[in-house]
Amino acid sequence: MSPEKVVETMHIMQAHIVRLENYVQKMNSLQKLEDIEIQKMPVSKAEIISMLKDSAEIVCEGKTLVFKTADVGTGAVMVDLSLMQQVYENILPNALRYARNKINIHLTSDPFAITISDDGCGFSDEDLRNATNPFYRSAGQNDGQHFGMGLNICKILCERHGGSLTLSNQQGGATVKAKF
Repeated sequence: MSPEKVVETMHIMQAHIVRLENYVQKMNSLQKLEDIEIQKMPVSKAEIISMLKDSAEIVCEGKTLVFKTADVGTGAVMVDLSLMQQVYENILPNALRYARNKINIHLTSDPFAITISDDGCGFSDEDLRNATNPFYRSAGQNDGQHFGMGLNICKILCERHGGSLTLSNQQGGATVKAKF
């Protein structure tokens, strides 16, 4: 083999090794999710709103962001803040990746829920049935960066918290609702 071919082969092998290492890391974290201890504590709704809004404004730069909190009220919510933030920070980039121009975030209370919608192509029927299953990826999604674990992890974390994760299509885009 020529030296150029050897270098090219090494780069390909290195990329596959990194991908496998990431896969193993995801598998380990999935196993640990079953053992995670939920630490619900009272957190002011104002603090949650501020944290989520600040994060969205940074991440959604370049897209129109609509952040609605009218239904949240005041006071505190019993949540595991780090768990809720982990779910949020997983769903929001997904919406951003598929959005054409706009991301909607709507917070509600009783139970506390975060609903994130985009104006993209929405979920296919197959996606709606399977997207929360481990390792599921939409048809044609083979970018080597995503393992089909994000929504599954969110579902597990919401359920461990006593809530749920639901997927739907509304007004031409995808919607993910995380209840805590």
